[in-house]
Amino acid sequence: MLAGASYLDVAVLFGIAKETVFHVLWEVVDAINNTPEVGAFFFPQTRDDCARQAKEWEAKSTGGVFSGCVAAGDGLFVKTIAPSPVDTPNVLSYFSGNKSGYGLNIQATCDANYRFCSMSAISAGATNDWTAWNRSSLSDSVARLPPGYYVLGDAAYPLSDHLLTPYPGKLLPRDEDSFNFHLSQLRVKIEQAYGILVGQWGILWRPLRVQFAGRSALITALFRLHNYLRDEQVKPVHMSEEDTETGRDRPHLTENDTLPEDFQTTDTGVPKPTRSGDVPTRLALRMLLDNRRQYRPLYNLQRNEAL
Repeated sequence: MLAGASYLDVAVLFGIAKETVFHVLWEVVDAINNTPEVGAFFFPQTRDDCARQAKEWEAKSTGGVFSGCVAAGDGLFVKTIAPSPVDTPNVLSYFSGNKSGYGLNIQATCDANYRFCSMSAISAGATNDWTAWNRSSLSDSVARLPPGYYVLGDAAYPLSDHLLTPYPGKLLPRDEDSFNFHLSQLRVKIEQAYGILVGQWGILWRPLRVQFAGRSALITALFRLHNYLRDEQVKPVHMSEEDTETGRDRPHLTENDTLPEDFQTTDTGVPKPTRSGDVPTRLALRMLLDNRRQYRPLYNLQRNEAL
């Protein structure tokens, strides 16, 4: 079922009742979430752990400019069937007009190798990213990072020395535009990690049809299975030629792809947190890029102009 099969298919295949199918599903979900060896999350907090994780990001940063990055963070909207009034007194809080459906706002961070460092699946779908982030333990973990280390986020999050976001606006000065370009080079890793996750687990290709109380646990189990496959160096599953020839397209994602439209990271359209001013860490990185004359490449500027 996690790979995308219907519970009816599983019931027929194994000759069992549908109640048994879901009983086994929840036993498996609980076993995954309660077994530390299966893709446990790890968000660095000590200087030594941060230094080790930052080296991997530095190696992927052009010129090694972002040498203090330990993770990239973002939100993901996971569609579900509508909850009932018995499940929650505020059914509409799970409906996202931007996504045209009910769901959950997932917040997560990943390392430079697409492994999830932390995640939270506790916020309703109508919640904006910053509120969902602030409700979770992720914000506290980031705030406790040692000086000099930080997480990369997008414009949905407020700026701090431990959470770097892009400069807002268009037609920016060259140094600010350069910072945004080099930040986005690394921050895209979290979108690609989500892409691998969604492409691997077919149960996410359509709204989750499982009991309300178990949705967060099931999603958490999928994130941990993703980590387990990364740890075991199992490559993402690709569509076979036979499947491609059927003409029925599914989300097909590899490590170089980002998410298809239905799975884009959350943006509920609510007013974004203010990011006026600057912080020392972002200012120092911007000045370093400017001093090196390390700006957005010409090919990227030309591509953007063509869009």
